[in-house]
Amino acid sequence: MNHLFSFIAFLLGAVISFSLLNYFISTKIKGRFTVDEIPLGVNMLKAIYFICGGIMLAEIRDPLTDLNDILSNSANKENWLLNEAMYFSIFLGISILSTFIVLWFSSITYSVATKGTNAMSDAINNKTSNLVLYAGIAFSFTIIVKGSMSPILTWIIPYPTTPLFH
Repeated sequence: MNHLFSFIAFLLGAVISFSLLNYFISTKIKGRFTVDEIPLGVNMLKAIYFICGGIMLAEIRDPLTDLNDILSNSANKENWLLNEAMYFSIFLGISILSTFIVLWFSSITYSVATKGTNAMSDAINNKTSNLVLYAGIAFSFTIIVKGSMSPILTWIIPYPTTPLFH
């Protein structure tokens, strides 16, 4: 049951994360193109965002497994599913926020590296060669931040306290 909940939670988390990332890009290009004429650059930018979001979302797995073990062995088992869902929501929120921060820093770094060019405008203008640089910057930041996600999420887990006997 615990692993089934984790599987469903990850699928739901991926749908939520990717929907938010897609909504973000869609609002930026709204009204500029019809559905049939969206340039390759926009789809490439979406792919970059989705890969970064997926890498960040994957970092929830180990803390969620630890949380699952702790909650399943705790004395208070009647609220297990509610507590699991609550902590997963917190983990997912931190993961999505971290993804947006990484993409924001990537955009700023890209803008500085290209002397004021915006990655979104390059995607809209179908400058895919410039988006390769943006992809490298975004993936680099994602890999750097990914390493610190697990300790932050593990810090949130309510580990049981051991009584001290004097």
